Amino acid sequence: MFQKFLGHILLLVVGVELVIMLMSHSTSSVLEVVLYAIARKMLIYSDTTLDIALGVVAIAIVFAIRKYLFTKEIKIEGNGHVFSAAISVYDANTITGLNIPENLGNTIGGVITKMAEDTHRPVYEGIDYRVGNAKLKVLSIKDGLIEKVLIDNIDE
Repeated sequence: MFQKFLGHILLLVVGVELVIMLMSHSTSSVLEVVLYAIARKMLIYSDTTLDIALGVVAIAIVFAIRKYLFTKEIKIEGNGHVFSAAISVYDANTITGLNIPENLGNTIGGVITKMAEDTHRPVYEGIDYRVGNAKLKVLSIKDGLIEKVLIDNIDE
């Protein structure tokens, strides 16, 4: 009885995630749907230890995909690129072809924070900092953390 109830609840969760995936069109949503489907299969239909072990391996593969193969959101806006502030400086330089110094921080968000400290300018949505041949503009901040950054070439 409880297993049947749990099966229906988890089916609703997978359905809601599917709707979110269809609305957001992001790779992250697809991986979440796959993750919930695997978890549902493990909780409801796993009878043997082998089933559970295969489910754990499948979840580990989803997490490995998310960590190693999942690229940060990149959208081209006009001349610039919009990145998650968590993208590494090296990756941002490689993708954009710009020369943002890597000694200022490991991530683009770290570079902006370091530049804000050095210039004594507060970080807020819409502020931009110039470093190397790049302009870094803060697009969104949530709970005091920089989320999205527009990186543009100054030379163009």
